[in-house]
Amino acid sequence: AIWTANGAEYKVEFWYMDLDGVNYTKADTDVTLSGVVDKEVSYAPSAKEGVALNNEKSLLTGTVPATGELVLKVYFDRNSYTLTYEGAESISVKFGTPADKMPTTAKIPTKEGHVFASWQALPATMPATEYNVAANWTAETYKVIFADTNDAGDSIEETVTFGGKLTIPTGLTKTGHVFDGWNPVPSANVGDLGENNATVTYTAQWKAETYTLTFTNLFGNVVADMP
Repeated sequence: AIWTANGAEYKVEFWYMDLDGVNYTKADTDVTLSGVVDKEVSYAPSAKEGVALNNEKSLLTGTVPATGELVLKVYFDRNSYTLTYEGAESISVKFGTPADKMPTTAKIPTKEGHVFASWQALPATMPATEYNVAANWTAETYKVIFADTNDAGDSIEETVTFGGKLTIPTGLTKTGHVFDGWNPVPSANVGDLGENNATVTYTAQWKAETYTLTFTNLFGNVVADMP
């Protein structure tokens, strides 16, 4: 006699961890497979993006019953990945977390010569990788005053931004004096001049001119020099 083993179907369900990290939701991706009655079957799930198999919770092996139904269950836990706010802090976020549920940071980053403006957009959902959120910056602006530039003591004002160029006045004149530089000494390349909207003053330095008086006699001979 030839005997044929009785076959029967069994089902595999897939459960994914919710964002709360506690509960699980069943996916609509059940798989129906065939086995032999009273024989043990096993299911080896394939790797999936952003999740890890929970072996302890999963039921991956069972015996196909003659009556009733065998249901194997595969549980996946969400992996967490690092969300980094540039210059502020790094936060662990579960895969698939939507942008409006992602944690924000109260820390304000700093950058030389700049004012923090805002954060760039978050991803629609947390990807299965680390994600860096860049900061948007605005260059600081400064008011520069060049003081005491002529006989009247007039000033020349200029508004500049960090990383820009400063136009340093030249050709200054003042009666009876020689221009002798600025205090402090300015740089044509604008660096960090202080807080945003700060006022920086450079004062012209003047050196009094000197003269030599020469006295001669009636014969044109030098009698004396007097500085």
